[in-house]
Amino acid sequence: MKYLYYIFLAVILITLGFNNIINKKEETVVEAPKIDYITINAKGYCSKPGTYEIPNHYRKDKILELVGASDSSIYLDFEVEDGLEIVFYEPPLNPIIIEKASFEELDSLPGIGEVKANKILEYLEANLMFKDWATFFSLVGIKNAKDQLEIKLKAVLR
Repeated sequence: MKYLYYIFLAVILITLGFNNIINKKEETVVEAPKIDYITINAKGYCSKPGTYEIPNHYRKDKILELVGASDSSIYLDFEVEDGLEIVFYEPPLNPIIIEKASFEELDSLPGIGEVKANKILEYLEANLMFKDWATFFSLVGIKNAKDQLEIKLKAVLR
C-alpha cells in the first residue's frame, strides 16, 4: 500500500512537470527603440542660435522651442533632417498684420491680388486668425518658396 502511494504521488508530480514544460510560455525581451541623433544649425533671429544634436524624432515645433524662435521668423518652411540649416529673419519694421489688414493692404502683397485678398478676408471672418504660414499659403495657393519669402518679409501673422 505504501508503494502504491509513492507511485501515485510520482505520477502526479510527473504530470504536473510535463504540464509546466508543455505550457511554458517563451519570455520575449522587448528592446527599447534606439534613438538616432541628427545635427541642425540655427542662425539669425532666434534667442539661442547654434548647432544642436537632437533626437531624430524631434519635429518642427520642438526645434523652434529649442532655439527660441517662432514659426513666423522662418525664411522658408523646412523638413527635419540631418544637417538641416534654419535661418530665422527679423520681423519687418512696419509689417502688414494679416489678421488686421484691409483689402488694400492684402492686395498690395506680392502674389495676392483681388481674388486672393477676398479669400483671405472671408477666411478671417470665419476663423479670426491663421494657425500658421502653411495654412495661409495653402489657402491662397502660393507654393513657390521665393513668393512665400517675399510675403513673409512684408507681413506677419498674429
